[in-house]
Amino acid sequence: MVRFVTILACLILSSLQADAQGKRAALVIGNSAYIHAGPLTNPRNDAADMIAALKERDFEVLEGLDLDKVAFDRKVRDFARALTNAEVGVFFYAGHGLQVAGKNYLVPTDAELGTPEALDFEMIQLDIVQRIMERQVPTNILFLDACRNNPPGAQSCTRHGYAFCRNWDRSCAYGERGRHSDQFFHTAR
Repeated sequence: MVRFVTILACLILSSLQADAQGKRAALVIGNSAYIHAGPLTNPRNDAADMIAALKERDFEVLEGLDLDKVAFDRKVRDFARALTNAEVGVFFYAGHGLQVAGKNYLVPTDAELGTPEALDFEMIQLDIVQRIMERQVPTNILFLDACRNNPPGAQSCTRHGYAFCRNWDRSCAYGERGRHSDQFFHTAR
């Protein structure tokens, strides 16, 4: 299944080169340097490869590496402005991610997740990014390379329907790039 998705993503990006003659905007985020979760090796490298691939296809690329909450919010606002009059929008995120009560969250580098309320104040809700894109652009593509593994025995707390990690997984650091990213970038070239 992952191989199919990877090949599909490559075909989509390749077709954008030929089909989209109008403005193309992208936001690429790679968060590796987590303060409270321990660093991840892959996201910065994956983001750098995606930035290069999108620039080769004439995208206006906003780059975000190791973004804390304030910087992440600012990049999303900048992306909303960059999408004005665009024909195609691409959002790429590599880093930690969470899904709680059916909602997906992207994790800034300074997130602590000490309380259930942290989801509202420390995280970025993916549906907000998607809504911004859908409101402004006819063709949107979102790539999420989010590590969502919790280690066995991780302490978590459930309160008011929310679960949050106290010990974050560091198992997502496979090397220079993620296991499936090498295949994706090889096929995309």
